[in-house]
Amino acid sequence: MPAKDYYAVLGVSPQDSEEEIRRAFRRKAMAFHPDRNKAPGAEERFKEVNAAYQVLSNAQKRAAYDRQRSAMAGSRAGASRPTPGNSVNRTQQEHTTRAEQKRRDEDLKQKAYEIARARQEQAERERQKAIRRRQEWEEWHKQAEARRKQRAAAGRASARRREQEQQEKAKQEAEEKPATSSQPQEPGKGDRAPDDYWSGIEGPKHREEARERALKWWTPERRAAEAERQKARRAARQQETNNPDNPASPY
Repeated sequence: MPAKDYYAVLGVSPQDSEEEIRRAFRRKAMAFHPDRNKAPGAEERFKEVNAAYQVLSNAQKRAAYDRQRSAMAGSRAGASRPTPGNSVNRTQQEHTTRAEQKRRDEDLKQKAYEIARARQEQAERERQKAIRRRQEWEEWHKQAEARRKQRAAAGRASARRREQEQQEKAKQEAEEKPATSSQPQEPGKGDRAPDDYWSGIEGPKHREEARERALKWWTPERRAAEAERQKARRAARQQETNNPDNPASPY
């Protein structure tokens, strides 16, 4: 006979029916399954419960087990007859075994409950931490968006201010500039051709003559000087854009 009492493992009695044994096995299996119970010793208890059910669920194996169990009990009774000073009641012994087994089962259930509760608390802490990180990120994003809008508004204000200054400067220069003749002027008296050079010229012949005069005026030296001026303007604009003190700068 096996060392384990299969009836005690499942928490049933030898008089219980197969349906009662099946229900007891299901309760034990759900309580000690390794996927549900991570407590130490739960896997061993699950194996014991499974082995006991494999024997007690089969009618032939259960009958053979009952015969071996009865024979073993009879041999024990014949080998050690109770004496007045040392008498052990087998019914009381079975009751004690079942009580111990029940106590062990309750301890395992309590450990499994404590482990599950600790996991739930850890998951809740992780969830709260994720919520705080999300709130901090949203707050930082709002502040960054507000700073970006502030810089953009400052840049637009600076651009409007520069445009107004340029308009006032151009207006002042126009007022200070002496009155000139409305006739087109021939290039060569300044570094650049006048803006109204092409105005007032009518007819293909006059336009061709003006074109020839302009080509003669744009000498390589003057072209190089104009290129240098354009390069200086671009460098000044780039320096103004890269200046961190400028509100319109993206940096």
